Amino acid sequence: MGEFVLCQNPISPEEITWEHPGVLIKLKTPVKWYLIEVTGIAGTAGSQNDRIVEDTWQFDLSSFPKEIQDALKTPPLKGKALLRLYDDGWRFMQFM
Repeated sequence: MGEFVLCQNPISPEEITWEHPGVLIKLKTPVKWYLIEVTGIAGTAGSQNDRIVEDTWQFDLSSFPKEIQDALKTPPLKGKALLRLYDDGWRFMQFM
């Protein structure tokens, strides 16, 4: 019996060894995610036009059968993103 763990970064098949066991699952369709809520917005020390946005998000597993949804389900995850203000509005710059 095992437990699925969300990896913070992509892992290549070469990194899965007897010392670092794991299972690589390749999906035909990418798993999408959705934003649950924005939990905070803070300015940055370097720029008046940059904001760090803290959020809570979740994978959208609704396209999978219930058995797969139950096996892959994770609790909501916390994230941060850098947004920058331009003349035409805010733009996403990068995940943090």
